[in-house]
Amino acid sequence: MKPNLDGRVFRTAETTTNGEVGTETVFRYHQNDRMVWAEYSGGEVVTGHLLAVIADDNTLDMRYHHINCRGDVLAGTCRSSVRELPDGRYILEEEWQWLTGDRSAGRSRVEEVPSPGEEFVSIAQENAGESASDYRFDRDEIHRRE
Repeated sequence: MKPNLDGRVFRTAETTTNGEVGTETVFRYHQNDRMVWAEYSGGEVVTGHLLAVIADDNTLDMRYHHINCRGDVLAGTCRSSVRELPDGRYILEEEWQWLTGDRSAGRSRVEEVPSPGEEFVSIAQENAGESASDYRFDRDEIHRRE
């Protein structure tokens, strides 16, 4: 079964030193059948885009480009393996290579960020007798309601 990445948000968990994305970089994915695209920004990346096709083996055959904080326009190619976690989130294990600049290759791991509602449920489950309505989401933080 093809993974469904539509509407999912990811952050870089690991990358090799020649990569420009980092933990501050956020990817917002979209999908229509086998076509996948995303916008990304944060950290060294001012703005970027990627386009991919899901292959028969459920890997992503991807091309990406972005503008970094120094004003450089960079592009590359990537093959991502999609793995589903027990909680339904996805991890992308990536092997990539720059098509511009030094043309070096590297690896990254990008992990799906839980949606605020999922975080509420997870926190509530850890605190027996409480429910998600006992918490409120404010930007990137979760607060217990008074």
